[in-house]
Amino acid sequence: MTILEYILEKYRAMGVNLSEGYVRTLIIGKVNIHEDVYAYGGERVHRVFVESLPEFLLMPSSVSELGVSISRSSRESVEKYYRMECKRLGIPDILTEKPIVKFR
Repeated sequence: MTILEYILEKYRAMGVNLSEGYVRTLIIGKVNIHEDVYAYGGERVHRVFVESLPEFLLMPSSVSELGVSISRSSRESVEKYYRMECKRLGIPDILTEKPIVKFR
């Protein structure tokens, strides 16, 4: 299984059908999408997938031009999954706004 196929399947498992072209834009420059998942390392590929989620989540809820459609309820589920995986992989959660405290 290639990295591109793996990422497409991960999105499909969440009920989201993305075009190959769109997935390529999400992970451009991070990995060779034609490389074998097992040769590259499953955990590393999963990390690339998790790192692709913020851009996907920040898109409008329905974009027919790119073949992307996600409902609000599934969006919330994807956000929960993203936060859980960020914590597990040690990736900064860039979607959660954290309060900034400044002392003067």
